Amino acid sequence: MNLLELENLTLNRPRLRRRWFQHGVENEGLIEGLSLTLRSGGSLCLVGGEESGMVALTLGILKLEGISSGRIVFGG
Repeated sequence: MNLLELENLTLNRPRLRRRWFQHGVENEGLIEGLSLTLRSGGSLCLVGGEESGMVALTLGILKLEGISSGRIVFGG
């Protein structure tokens, strides 16, 4: 049985753009097309540098932050 499934997950975050004569908000791609399956009894370890999207991924899995596209399935 699968405990967690991520299918083609994409996470974007709005980022303030400040350049000469170009101000506004643009989407910063944090994660694109991530798919994984975690089986019951398994474990998952997230490793990455600062600003790598680990916190955003964790918040997205817990549904504390929205995802841009993809599918998250718990226990199914």
